[in-house]
Amino acid sequence: MQLEETPFKTGDLVRLKSSYDIIMTVGKIQAKGTYTVEVLWFDRDNALHHQSADSPQMKLDWLSRLGHIVTEGNPIKEGDVVRLKSGGPPLIVSRVHTDMARCSWFYGKDGLQTSSNIPLNALLPL
Repeated sequence: MQLEETPFKTGDLVRLKSSYDIIMTVGKIQAKGTYTVEVLWFDRDNALHHQSADSPQMKLDWLSRLGHIVTEGNPIKEGDVVRLKSGGPPLIVSRVHTDMARCSWFYGKDGLQTSSNIPLNALLPL
């Protein structure tokens, strides 16, 4: 059985159809019988959230595609300052893997430093 193509691409900006408050970035798309779309966003305290659109909390058809930001030119490299395409704090790239970047940033009232691996297609150079 062949899967229908997902309407989303890595790096797309999406939001929940029921809410206009949070704009998210599509981080990963996996096909295993059905499509799984992972979305990423930052909250007001700059905490990064990941959610798969195949979980009970979020279904794929709950998402609305807003558009796609194309980033061409220089590839992202160590030491670059980037941002998630849907917004959030400036992120410092400490490592680049094949399709992921290890990014660090500060969050919360106390300015705690944290880091996470984020798909390269979800990042926008500043």
